[in-house]
Amino acid sequence: MARLFEDSWKRIDRSRVHAEALWNEVGRLFPKDGYTVRAEQESEGTWTLSAVFNSPTGDNCIAFELGEFFYQLRAALDAAVWKAVWILDGSEPPAKANRLEFPIYATQQQFDAAAIHKFNFPQELREWLSAVQPYSADKPVGDPDLGLNVTLERLHNCARKDRHRRLHVFACVGEAVAFDFLPLGPGCSVTFVQPLEADFLKGKNVFLRFGVAGAGPDFKIKLATDLKVDIAIEDIPVWPGSTFGEELRRFGLATEYVINRFDLAFTRLGY
Repeated sequence: MARLFEDSWKRIDRSRVHAEALWNEVGRLFPKDGYTVRAEQESEGTWTLSAVFNSPTGDNCIAFELGEFFYQLRAALDAAVWKAVWILDGSEPPAKANRLEFPIYATQQQFDAAAIHKFNFPQELREWLSAVQPYSADKPVGDPDLGLNVTLERLHNCARKDRHRRLHVFACVGEAVAFDFLPLGPGCSVTFVQPLEADFLKGKNVFLRFGVAGAGPDFKIKLATDLKVDIAIEDIPVWPGSTFGEELRRFGLATEYVINRFDLAFTRLGY
């Protein structure tokens, strides 16, 4: 049996395809075992570590796949609103309904002027959409809508920026660095360790600075390292302890949650 909002679910499925392609590209550019770590003396007593990747040359498609991911999720939301009007009217909305989209607005005034108010649209969903707009009050802990307004606003902004080619991946950073200084020799010690902001996509590969005391002229650094690569864009802050991949999953789950709310509303209406 076909689902009422089948087009939206298909869009969500397509977003997963683009997310998978994105991480495949990251793996191609930064293979797990395809790098070496180089130690260089920066100044007396101070050294740096940089990652040198055996990456293929040429352009990458990370930004493209990321843009397609957000486009599909935004389209899934818009398709749900379009289908809702279609179901209630018994026919596809007219061509003049080109502004009939899922509302994500910064102010109450903008929401009140949204196209959904000009068409036959379920009152239950109108009220719920109003309560999850970016301008809406924060929900209490335990509320299933907690944080949804923030997630929807970021999804909208990323999809909008991609339409104007302003969505750019600005970093490919060491998401986690596990390292051990192998025995440094008599009288040597590590005095400090300072993680650095790296951008492997732009060739900014130095990711760690550290100090060594008691090193002689023939001193050499010996390290055992495990470097994991993550990506980032300025529009999506990553929570401490989280990863960019987990943030993308959150956008997908939020979109699924919205479509399920539409399904629930129409089930209550007897469809």
